Amino acid sequence: MIEIITNRIIYIVFIVGSIAWCAAAKAEDPNAVLWEALHYYNEYQKQYQIEQNKTQPDDAINTAIESFMEIDHGSNGATEQEELLQLPSSVDRQGS
Repeated sequence: MIEIITNRIIYIVFIVGSIAWCAAAKAEDPNAVLWEALHYYNEYQKQYQIEQNKTQPDDAINTAIESFMEIDHGSNGATEQEELLQLPSSVDRQGS
């Protein structure tokens, strides 16, 4: 009777040990987990730097509008042809 119980205990220990061995074999390598975490951290840092250094859309639009408004398109001033047709101020217009 004791022999049967001993055999069953040995059998149970063997089964539990086998399951534990398989579980340990399937567990991830701690170094791989560390390298993966470092990779994600580096990617996060790159994205953070990009976000900090990029031009905000509002600023880009405002700058473009300001530079557009500064350009003289000739709508307010005289054209080159009109300037050539004007008499100099030193010439008398009465024809004297």
